Formats: sequence, structure tokens, C-alpha cells
Amino acid sequence: MEKILTPSELERKQMTYLGIANGWKETPAKYTKHLAECGTEYETTICYMEYPEQGTAIKRQRQEMRKRYNLTTKKSGTYSVKTEETCNQCGCSWESWT
Repeated sequence: MEKILTPSELERKQMTYLGIANGWKETPAKYTKHLAECGTEYETTICYMEYPEQGTAIKRQRQEMRKRYNLTTKKSGTYSVKTEETCNQCGCSWESWT
């Protein structure tokens, strides 16, 4: 008889660890899928300055679409920081070092 899993055990079983992002030779398919399917798009305004060769600086702005992801982030370390990120929507997780 198969053991019945609790919701938290089921959630842990479905998570996928993708490894250390700094060491990826190719972007994993699961990560590409995460970027495409997870997250919420929002519009933001980017403000910047242009400096022509003659005259004064010109204030410019543009509209941009961006994505905000529902991630759980854990950082550890002081000099060399390890960042562990887990997507709360699809369950994939990865690490990176800075």
C-alpha cells in the first residue's frame, strides 16, 4: 500500500533543483519554462538623462514591460554570497554565487 503524502511532502516532491546558475553551460529547459510561464507582468517608467554634445542635459523617459516573480530567496555569506532562489509557482530552485 502506498503512503498518502501530506500537502507539504507533496510540494517538496514536486520541486526541481536546477543546480548552480553560475555553472550552467546551457540554460535548463525547466528554467526557460519558468521564465515564460511564471511571474506577473507590469508596466514601469524608466527615467534617464541624455547628454548631447552641445547644450544641456535632456530628461527622457520610456515605458517598459517587466516581470515580477514570486520567489523565496535565501542569502548566506558575507564576502562570497550564496543566493538560493525557489519559485513559489512552479517549484524549481537554483543557487548562484556573487
